[in-house]
Parts: sequence; structure tokens; C-alpha cells
Amino acid sequence: MNAFDTAHQPSAEGQPRLPSDQALESWLAKVLVPIEPNPAFASRLQARLVTHRGAGLNSPWFLLGVGAAALLLATAWMGLALRLLFLLLSFLGVIQGSRKSPGKRQRLAS
Repeated sequence: MNAFDTAHQPSAEGQPRLPSDQALESWLAKVLVPIEPNPAFASRLQARLVTHRGAGLNSPWFLLGVGAAALLLATAWMGLALRLLFLLLSFLGVIQGSRKSPGKRQRLAS
């Protein structure tokens, strides 16, 4: 029985017992087994990381993202400009409509 087997059993005060630092280190040394990756995997991974780091601004995904963001921003600004234009035109139409005589407005409405 090691320190971790007794750690889950409460002490007399009802508090769980914590293992000492040495017991924790020895248990981790037994449980965690270091592994070495396959050398072929490590070299392929390193080559891919160097390729991604070197791609920078010429990456097709980066260019596609920038283009899509620019298109989205242009569309949003165009929509805002059209809404403001329609607001201005409707405001001018309301002003011109109020200048007409009341008889003409009633005739147009009926």
C-alpha cells in the first residue's frame, strides 16, 4: 500500500490525507513513463512546422482569409451607405410631402 492508497481515506478529523512530496515524486516516477516519438514522425513534424512558419503572407489560406474579410467589410459599408441614402431620400420625401397642400394629399390617398 502506497501513499496514494491511503490518500482517499479520511483522517480522524475527516480531512483527506495528502501524500508527502517524496511520496508524490516517487509515485509520479512509477506511473509516468517517458516515451520517445518515432524519429520519422519527429522529422516530418519539424519539416511541417518549418514550412508553416516560412509560408507567412504567401500562404493561400492567409490570402483567402484576408480577401474574405475585405469582401465582408466592403459589403457592410455598402449596406450602411445605402441605408443612409434611403434615410436621406425618405426624409426629403417627407419634407416635400408636407409642403404640398392638404387637398392634394387627401386626393392622392383616396
